[in-house]
Amino acid sequence: MKYPEIESFKQNDLYHEEIFPDVYLMDNHKWAYYIWEKYFSETDVSVPTVLFHLDYHWDGINDFHQPDRIHKLKTAVVSDIYDFVLKNIVRLDSFIVPALIRNLIDEVHFYCIQKDTDPGIDNPGIDNPLLSKYGVTQFIHQSVNSIDISDIRKPIIFDIDLDLFNNSEIMDEGDLWRESEIIKFVRGCSGIIKRASLITIAMSFGYSGTDDNTKYLTKLFISLLKEIKELG
Repeated sequence: MKYPEIESFKQNDLYHEEIFPDVYLMDNHKWAYYIWEKYFSETDVSVPTVLFHLDYHWDGINDFHQPDRIHKLKTAVVSDIYDFVLKNIVRLDSFIVPALIRNLIDEVHFYCIQKDTDPGIDNPGIDNPLLSKYGVTQFIHQSVNSIDISDIRKPIIFDIDLDLFNNSEIMDEGDLWRESEIIKFVRGCSGIIKRASLITIAMSFGYSGTDDNTKYLTKLFISLLKEIKELG
């Protein structure tokens, strides 16, 4: 297993890599979408899948409204998806919807603590008309303890942004959860993590506090993830 050199990390919108088998770390959360597409194009894991999105922010913006833009997305290959992400056609707050449009995901579970909703969205998470259009089921959880995966038979994507653990809404400012709270929360996700076919982790420098805050959260989360994975 490759353990990332976390102490040397700094904000880098291009950074994304596989750090353990089927576990990917990135800075800008937008790369999660490219990673999902690449992973399922290269494996025999079936789609559609179930997404668990744990984040401070909902990231439910839809940047694909016009028919020609939707057609380009639906007919894209993985290299096109890479370009969409690289050029910010898919952004850090709009990377979930393209996966719904392409039927990569048809069930989304949100655990987010952002109080306001994104512009143009009539409810937290994904806009209801969009859910209906693409046949997607959405669940919004108030606690990870409310998440029951016993009836899920499809592959699972576990996606987390480490800014979840920063209470501050000011860029580059840290007001982190207590370490004991983070440990309890992550261990509460053990069942989902163990079942997940793919895990994507966003560090989100700036949103997750100071640089040192982000490095601390990254090291802590990865150590807890390894513990969960190794215990099976």
